[in-house]
Amino acid sequence: MWFKQLTVYPLLSDTIPDTQTINERLLYGAFAPCLGLDWFSEGFVPSTAFSKEMTFPVQDSLRITLQREEKVLPSAVINQAVRQRVTDIRHSENRQVGRRERSEIKEAVIDTMLPRAFSKLSHTHAIIDTRNCLLLIDTASNKKAENFLGRLREAMQGFPAAQLTTTRPIKTLMTEWLLSGVCDGNFQLESDSTMKDSGESAAVIKAAKQDLTAEEIANLARHGKTVTQLGLCWQERISFILTEDLSFKRIAFLDSIRQEAEEHGDNAEQLLYASQLLMTVSLVEMIQELVQLLGGRQIDVHAA
Repeated sequence: MWFKQLTVYPLLSDTIPDTQTINERLLYGAFAPCLGLDWFSEGFVPSTAFSKEMTFPVQDSLRITLQREEKVLPSAVINQAVRQRVTDIRHSENRQVGRRERSEIKEAVIDTMLPRAFSKLSHTHAIIDTRNCLLLIDTASNKKAENFLGRLREAMQGFPAAQLTTTRPIKTLMTEWLLSGVCDGNFQLESDSTMKDSGESAAVIKAAKQDLTAEEIANLARHGKTVTQLGLCWQERISFILTEDLSFKRIAFLDSIRQEAEEHGDNAEQLLYASQLLMTVSLVEMIQELVQLLGGRQIDVHAA
């Protein structure tokens, strides 16, 4: 329901298909279970249990969900089966098994076990903000976010978006905030930071549950350390860790915003509606303020 991480992709076009069109196109990329010797399968599924539609629309936001099925076949189980087959050959044929034959046995074992292996399902949620032309993905992993975007582009037959970049480096702003002990705008320092040495050692220093306004913390930045992750709070509504690649980790929506959602949610569907609305509005407002403090967006016109 509430995002715990965030990667932001500004859309490079103001023209976004309507909800019905998006629903229809996501069906082309709909999830299908693993078949036979497939290790995994990915595809879009309905975002809620309340509807069979692929999207969950709330005013200017559309929730979409990518489902991934992975076969669980532990290496210990495979290796045990391989050893048993090798032992059987030694005893029955009275000969040693070479490396190449052992590799072939392993492949045969996997082919036999894979169709009967257990499956693990996972989901990645995202919001398309049609008003502000943003794609918000509930992950801080660049690889996972790019995979989601790739699947979305395949289903939508193109989806022009590029990862968020700004005029000023985020590391510069985070280091300035740590040096001064005060943030700009509606941001406040929390209690976690990660700094890296700009020298050859590339040493990493992490502070957890520390007073970031303390002199010893600021001294680290004064002596050449650059802030790569910084714990922040915005408007006393959202706490998070901001990273050097402008992704957000450990997002927590605080009591004030959660209570506001609960006041408008008499049942599960209404609660999801209110939560999505408040979450999207708050995240977008926070992102827009941060981007403004960083001198505005830089847009890669060649991104697809």
